[in-house]
Amino acid sequence: GSLSQSVIEAFLKTDIHGFIAGLSEWKAGLIERGLLHRDVADLMSHLHDKIAARIEKDFIVKQCGAFGADVLIIIFENQRKNVIRSILAENKINIVASESDLISGVLSGVSN
Repeated sequence: GSLSQSVIEAFLKTDIHGFIAGLSEWKAGLIERGLLHRDVADLMSHLHDKIAARIEKDFIVKQCGAFGADVLIIIFENQRKNVIRSILAENKINIVASESDLISGVLSGVSN
């Protein structure tokens, strides 16, 4: 619908604030509809609070996969990488992929 379209448009415009705001709204809708496993919703909330206490910039902790039970993605400014890695290590959460595993793309302003 219109929410998914606005997220796509923000991505294509390299509007990180709009992109994160749209994904946050999407996540809230999934939570409201009970479409996330409760443990994952609790983990996301916990991580959000831990990250928010240490960085002030835009970021999002969002679930991926069926009922959000498979993977969490954290989108943040790259210069905050060490802080995020520390928070994940403190909470015994494994990193399965990072920005180095992704191709450069729209939000980085680099074309492949």
